[in-house]
Amino acid sequence: MWKTLTNIWKAGELRQKLLWTVALLVLFRFMAIIPIPSANLENLGKIFEANSFFRMLNLFSGGGLEKFSIVALGISPFITASIILQLLTVLVPQLEELSKDGQQGQKTIQRYTRYLMVPLAIVQGWGMIYTLNAGASPVFPDITFLQQVMVVLTLVAGTAFLVWLGDLITEKGVGNGTSMIIFAGIVIDYPRYIGNFGQTFEGSQLVGTILLIAMMIIIVGTIVVMNEAERQIPVAYAKRIRGNRVCYIQRFFNCTNIKKL
Repeated sequence: MWKTLTNIWKAGELRQKLLWTVALLVLFRFMAIIPIPSANLENLGKIFEANSFFRMLNLFSGGGLEKFSIVALGISPFITASIILQLLTVLVPQLEELSKDGQQGQKTIQRYTRYLMVPLAIVQGWGMIYTLNAGASPVFPDITFLQQVMVVLTLVAGTAFLVWLGDLITEKGVGNGTSMIIFAGIVIDYPRYIGNFGQTFEGSQLVGTILLIAMMIIIVGTIVVMNEAERQIPVAYAKRIRGNRVCYIQRFFNCTNIKKL
């Protein structure tokens, strides 16, 4: 493993891609700790303690929701817009033609996805403000309409910034930028979760913990095996007449068999 990492570091192009990826992910984490000034973080902490649903949302926003940072929405509006465009591609003939139009068509669909992301981020941002203010500990007490507009615009700008950051990682870094941002947002809090688990762990939880870990390993292993699996499917072609011979060609993925009659 160390030899592989050493070889990767020695390769100039790969080293540059890795440095770009790390630098952009660090920038993402820096943006995730800049809170929006109007938010009451003390009341927000109380909501997180009382509601596990918000803790799950915080996991997928990369920790930005916990501090109500400028990237609190994460990249979820863009993902939602991508799913909607994929569904519309099946229903709308024009979009289906664009999807088959090669790289230029894909760029057009990506542009439509970004256009759709903006209203989705606005709706999601306003809904988040309403939800966080609905309880006994409002996160935005006495907020005016103009302040709501500013908060929503900040959240939309944060999401657009993450999409741009993901494009940069895809272009100059390693892997898919959107996936890397989601991955970084999830794993960044793992040390804290492990520390909290170690503090609250009891001997009676040992069997359940072992079963949970075994189940996770089995699920991940099954997904990897199914994803990398290959099935050799014979494909029969029409017969060919060569002189006085009739040949039936049957081709597998990795071999060719010719039967002469």
